[in-house]
Amino acid sequence: MPIGKIGQSKMKELKASKKWEDGAPMGMGFSIGYLQQEYAQKFWAGEKTWEGTHAGHPALNACVNDYVIKLVSGLNLGEKTSLRFRVLEKRMYDDFDQMVNDLGTDSLLPGKQLTEKQAAQVYRDFGEKYAEGEKKYGAVALRLEIIKD
Repeated sequence: MPIGKIGQSKMKELKASKKWEDGAPMGMGFSIGYLQQEYAQKFWAGEKTWEGTHAGHPALNACVNDYVIKLVSGLNLGEKTSLRFRVLEKRMYDDFDQMVNDLGTDSLLPGKQLTEKQAAQVYRDFGEKYAEGEKKYGAVALRLEIIKD
């Protein structure tokens, strides 16, 4: 996976036309935080298709045909790396267990050999904000398509 502002050139083209390549109107843009390096690489390789979080997260505001930008954490290369995605689908859940049960561990956490219960716990273990956000708001999952230059 390259470093830098991945998909930035392509996004400029798409934003100028106000349409996605399939002709669908382009929605709004959102910056929705960080993506761990291992999951960024899985999106880049096409192995990860869904991004899940608690429903109190700014990702809740994104809708189908919007675009989102995520910074990649864990890279110490002197340059911030960010990825751009088109939102293809959005699903709401009561909790992480329901989200993982519906989407499966491979689409959310590819390469991990986890039970559904363990996978739901991974989300809670991202930090207190995730665990508390799940209790208060539930969970949200976005099916994302990476934008490459």
